[in-house]
Amino acid sequence: MLLFDDLFLKEHTIVSTGYTEVAEISASTEVMFNKWLLSGRVGNLKYLNDKTRSYTLKNIKNYFPEFQSALVFLFSYRKFKVVYDNFFLKKKNKVNIASFALAFEGYDYHIYLKSKLQMLAFNLIDRGYLSSKCEYKISLDASPVMEKDLAYRAGLGFFGKNSLLINPQHGSYVIIGTLLLSEKINDCNNKNKKQSKDCGDCRLCIDACPVRAIDVDNNKLIDARKCISALTIEKTVITKKITAEAIAGNDSSIFGCEICQQVCPYNHNKIDVETDFNFYYNKYPKIKLITDWFLNEDSKKNIDKLQNLSVREFKKIFKDTSFERVGKEGVIRNLRRHHFDYL
Repeated sequence: MLLFDDLFLKEHTIVSTGYTEVAEISASTEVMFNKWLLSGRVGNLKYLNDKTRSYTLKNIKNYFPEFQSALVFLFSYRKFKVVYDNFFLKKKNKVNIASFALAFEGYDYHIYLKSKLQMLAFNLIDRGYLSSKCEYKISLDASPVMEKDLAYRAGLGFFGKNSLLINPQHGSYVIIGTLLLSEKINDCNNKNKKQSKDCGDCRLCIDACPVRAIDVDNNKLIDARKCISALTIEKTVITKKITAEAIAGNDSSIFGCEICQQVCPYNHNKIDVETDFNFYYNKYPKIKLITDWFLNEDSKKNIDKLQNLSVREFKKIFKDTSFERVGKEGVIRNLRRHHFDYL
C-alpha cells in the first residue's frame, strides 16, 4: 500500500517515511539515556531528569495510551543548508545561525512542521487509510517521545557518534516529525528494517567539535553543559571558557550549531541546488527579517538595538521564529559572547 507518491513527498520536503508499531524504546537507547542522565551531562536540560518524564519517555503508551502505530517522516533542509552555506561564506559579518532556524521559511520548525503533520493526518483520513474515528497525536521534538529512537525503530536511520539520527541516503540534516496513531495501517509499505549501518572508525564529528562536547570514550553521549547548540538555544549560562574554546574552534553561532554535521561524510553526497539565497530572502519575510537583523548587521549594533526593545516589542518582531523561543535576553547573551563582555 503506497501511502504517498514521490511527488507529494518532495513537495513537502519529506525525503523518507517509516512505520512502526513498537511502543517501547530500544533497549540500547534506554541504557544510553540512563547513562547520560546519571553522568551529569544533562546540563540545563534538567526536565529530562524528572522521574515522571523519564518514565513517560520509555514507552509511547505512557504518553498516549491509545497508541497502536506511528508514521515517522524525515523533513529535509539539506538543500537550504547548501544554499545558506554558499551565502554565509561571502559574508564579512561572521555571526552565524544554524540553518534549520531559517530553513522552514524562517519559521520555528515546531510551528511550521506541525501544520504539515496536521495536513498529512487529514490527508490519510480523507483517503481512507485511517478511519474518521482514529485518534492521533503530533510529535515534533516537544512531546515526551524519543523521536530519534522512534525513527530508528521505523528503519529510517542509525545513531551517529554525535547522537543524531543519520539516514544513509539523506544524512542528518533532517527534522523528525511523527503521527502517533490509535490504529494500525494494514499492509503499510513503509515498514523498514532497522538500519544496521554505523559510523565505523570515523570520528570526524568528535574531533571537529570545538568544545569537545562529544564524549570520546562514550560515543553518542553529548555533554549539554558544553554543546554550543544546547547553550545558545536553552536558557543557560555560557561560561567564558566555553566561549573561548568555541571561537578558537571557528564557531560563530548565535543560535544552534551544525559543526558536527558539516564534517559528517553522510552529509557530503552530491545534491543539486537550483536557487541561491536571494530567492529565499526575497520570497519569505521571516528569512529577510532574521537575515537583516543578524547577518547583515554588526553584532555590537544589534546588542544596542535589542536592548532598546521591550520584551513585548521583541516578541512581536520575532513572533513564530526560533528567536522568539530564545527570548530577548537569550539573543543578547549569545551576541555578547563574541565580544567577551557578557559577564
